[in-house]
Amino acid sequence: MSLPVHIFPLPTTPDTASCKFIDLIQQASSKRVNWDPLIDIKVGHYGTINSETRELEVEGNIYDACFQQSLRQQGLGINLTDPSYQPIKGAIEDDIIISSMCVKKGELLGSGKPEVSFLDLSIKADFQFPEGMRGAILAMRKPQQEYIPQGRFLNVIFEANQLKDKYLVVSTCTCPAYCCYLSDSSGKKVALAFVTSGGRAPSGWWTDGQAAFLRTERDKAGRYLYTPLYSLESRASWFQRLRVHTGMCATGSRLYSTSVLTSPQRVLSYFIVAVSWGRKLCELLSFS
Repeated sequence: MSLPVHIFPLPTTPDTASCKFIDLIQQASSKRVNWDPLIDIKVGHYGTINSETRELEVEGNIYDACFQQSLRQQGLGINLTDPSYQPIKGAIEDDIIISSMCVKKGELLGSGKPEVSFLDLSIKADFQFPEGMRGAILAMRKPQQEYIPQGRFLNVIFEANQLKDKYLVVSTCTCPAYCCYLSDSSGKKVALAFVTSGGRAPSGWWTDGQAAFLRTERDKAGRYLYTPLYSLESRASWFQRLRVHTGMCATGSRLYSTSVLTSPQRVLSYFIVAVSWGRKLCELLSFS
């Protein structure tokens, strides 16, 4: 089990399409959304989150030579050029669709859609959006993850001065084609597909719905140019470090994590720690 140590609050900003889409997909996937997937967010990037746009403002990368030199100057004896610390690329996965809460996903039947029944389809599904609220879909064609290998060396990295109050990109998800769909609140049913071939129809995204916001992109050469999703971690607070180093943690022993706790969960977590401290104190007094 891992120790949830940092909360990623959703700042209060106007209900723009970008912010709404980012919030809905983050709630469904626990990952950050790159509003412009052509912006190259790499594993090892660090920076701050803009409270208005929800986007990461990159300040540097832990794999840069200058960061490695800074580690030596700070007395943090770790060499990130070691192959065991370098980012790892995962296998190319099947097509992925992430939908926000209350959006019901079903299979798209070609016979029910004459305009696409003669086409070869990869991603194919229909979605029933809830009435009275907005819904979001992020579809990715054959995504691939890249990530920092897990291990204690991350604890050392987070001790660097540059990462104080900063977020670190620990994984990214890239793909050669993606679709972002944000509905209105009318409760429509929408079909979505990725056309691979068929007659005169060009390959690419197809939908039969009208969206409040729709963005589709693909690279004809199949290059992995787009980064729709990424994951962040950050330095633990002094209180959370104390929980780990004193062995009082009831939820795990990992120092850094991206898990999100609700307010009641945080209160319960702190209560458990307080009870643990009380028991420890009683044990010490009984031996004195």
